Amino acid sequence: MKKLLLRWLTIAMSINLNLSIVSCLCAAVLSANETLSQDMKEVNISINVNQVSMETALTEIEKKTEFGFSNFGSIEFVKSQKVTLKANNISLADVLKEMAKQTGASFTQVDYDIVVRPPMSHPTKKKNNLEKEAQQDRLIRGKVTDENGETLAGANVIIKGTSIGTVTDIDGNYVLSVPDNARILVFS
Repeated sequence: MKKLLLRWLTIAMSINLNLSIVSCLCAAVLSANETLSQDMKEVNISINVNQVSMETALTEIEKKTEFGFSNFGSIEFVKSQKVTLKANNISLADVLKEMAKQTGASFTQVDYDIVVRPPMSHPTKKKNNLEKEAQQDRLIRGKVTDENGETLAGANVIIKGTSIGTVTDIDGNYVLSVPDNARILVFS
């Protein structure tokens, strides 16, 4: 009888220990998810650049933060625009507002990705060098899953034949701004 009671007591303690471990893991996951949704208004950076390309400034910001930038529109726009930024421990949102004032670009945060768009009046060039207005982009949202329906975090979503793309978030979700003429998305 003592052995049976001791065995049941050992099993109960083992179950209790396992439940405690699971509770701790759940608490850790929940607190990690809270920090994953950081807003660019909450991130302060210091940056000092003088008359550098917008591309160089964005690369510098990427090095100093956990944010990445996706260019939707004219790559020439991002390379040709010169910016001067002098910020000491200022929110990333305020730094990008200053860049928007200087270039006319707009910035939209999607998780840890910041979408950069040139102003709608910025001309792009056709192969025959005729200027036209920048094309309207449309926003596509989706979720990437595997064959079993499990979400895929970190999957690449790219417009076929371009370098325009994004990466899925922890829940497999993505948001992608695509030109009207884009027809095929590639997932990898």
